[in-house]
Amino acid sequence: MLGILFINVYAYAGIFEHYVASSFAPFSDRIIGLIKVSFIESRFISLFCMLFGVGLYIQLQKYDELESPLLKVKSRLIILMIFGIFHSVIIWYGDILLTYAIAGIFVMRYINNDQTSLLKWSKIFISVGLIGLFIISFIPTEPISHRGSELFAEQIGIFQSSIGNIILYQLFVTLTNIFTLHCVYSG
Repeated sequence: MLGILFINVYAYAGIFEHYVASSFAPFSDRIIGLIKVSFIESRFISLFCMLFGVGLYIQLQKYDELESPLLKVKSRLIILMIFGIFHSVIIWYGDILLTYAIAGIFVMRYINNDQTSLLKWSKIFISVGLIGLFIISFIPTEPISHRGSELFAEQIGIFQSSIGNIILYQLFVTLTNIFTLHCVYSG
């Protein structure tokens, strides 16, 4: 859990500055960022994804004696999804619970497939994800806002002007995450 804390410490320290680049990042920030991406993010995100998959398998084994174990696990995933939506809209936009719930429901569709079928579907999903990312890369971007710029100050002022704006923003981020999860999980 301390690894996840270290991954998100920048966002906890300054929610507005986390995803906004400095016009010139200090050398220390670049070194810390390189260490974070190379040794922490890749390890802990992969570890938690594997733990989530093992958790789904254990739940299916636990409910195997029931009449419909998939239905029981799906109902738990729907509860996780509701909690994830609440958490990402009201508490913090970087919530992973919604992502895990959607991925788990998606996995339930293919849980009983044989290896040949899984390999075929994985090739399809990876191809669709890569094509989607390729298409998205051609979408024109807006002007880049840097910390300390007038554009950044204006954006922060609008965002902080009311709690309604913050909740709408969190809702938009959550819905965007739901829409783009297919690309992330298949690519």
